[in-house]
Amino acid sequence: MDKRDSKFYDLILACLYGIATEDQQNQLGQILEKDSMLRKEYLEYISLHTLLSRRGGASLFVEEVDDSVLDKAVWEALAEQERTSPEIIIPKEEPQPERELIQKVVYPPREKQKISKFSLYSAIFSAAAMLLMVLLVKFAPEKSNGIEVAVLNAAVDARWSDSTVLPESGDAVHANEPFYLVKGLVEIQTDRGVELIVEGPAEFEFTKDGDLSLDSGKVFAAVSTQGRGFAVNTATSKIVDLGTEFGVQVDRNGNAGVHVYKGQVTLLTGAKAMAKVTEFLLRGQARAISSDGTVSKRPVNEHLFVRKDELRANVRASEGSAYDRWLAYSYQLRRDPSLVAYYTFEKNPDRPEALINLPSKTSGRLEGLMEYRQPE
Repeated sequence: MDKRDSKFYDLILACLYGIATEDQQNQLGQILEKDSMLRKEYLEYISLHTLLSRRGGASLFVEEVDDSVLDKAVWEALAEQERTSPEIIIPKEEPQPERELIQKVVYPPREKQKISKFSLYSAIFSAAAMLLMVLLVKFAPEKSNGIEVAVLNAAVDARWSDSTVLPESGDAVHANEPFYLVKGLVEIQTDRGVELIVEGPAEFEFTKDGDLSLDSGKVFAAVSTQGRGFAVNTATSKIVDLGTEFGVQVDRNGNAGVHVYKGQVTLLTGAKAMAKVTEFLLRGQARAISSDGTVSKRPVNEHLFVRKDELRANVRASEGSAYDRWLAYSYQLRRDPSLVAYYTFEKNPDRPEALINLPSKTSGRLEGLMEYRQPE
């Protein structure tokens, strides 16, 4: 083996045992890059070394490797390297005290990792998102929290928006559950003894106290003694019942109107109804509340809202009653703003002698007296 080969194997051994300097690693790399024969010897040497390391000795692997690995030149080179290699003195280990039965493991110090700006921003945004979720869970208004405040008694031609629950007759109504009635009529009975008739299109929901928040649409309320104090909230007003029958209408622009048909209500106005009492309204009085909170007087409209009798006529008409189909149409006709005079010739229990004109436009006018004569 010439000096060139000896140096080549010294470099290989130094790299295998992890004692090669950076310069020695570079030298080995240059040799392998330039000399194809030495590359082949290098590969055979590494293969042999790997197999010996895995099997624990040459005696175990001789039967398993092919003849190409056992090249005579390789064995001669190894033998020569063994004879000419300098003696390595292994320091004698100091005996450990018997009481030190557990060897202390010393780990190398961890390298300081550089934190990229992207990773830092990601961590900040993740923490912010987690905080937002916690705040939403803690402070978000209750949604369908199990508090039943009313029940849906009846529905006529009701069509609900797909974005809300789709209640049917007999279903419970929960607090803080938004509803959007696209069309039709529904009757709702609250646990406080309030009968409500909502006419679509309407957007509304109940508070946990059983009051009604009306964003848009029309609702008629008949309040029993038990339900005294029931309130309808709009964006700029609050109507509080004092034992009454009344109706509230809210349009898409936030303008509202209240009409009192029996008893008395208290009207409050202001942003979210956090304002002083504006006035008390009695039977036959009505007020309009604009979106800026301005209140103005209006004549009461007897036919503006669907009431219980009309709802019942619609329910019976949907079940096939011919008379109630006419009666339901009659109620609808009375609301026609172009109608001037309409007489049904049905007696009014309050005024049995009167021939009452029913259109809302001329309500209270163009009425006559019904006279009954015995046949001669």
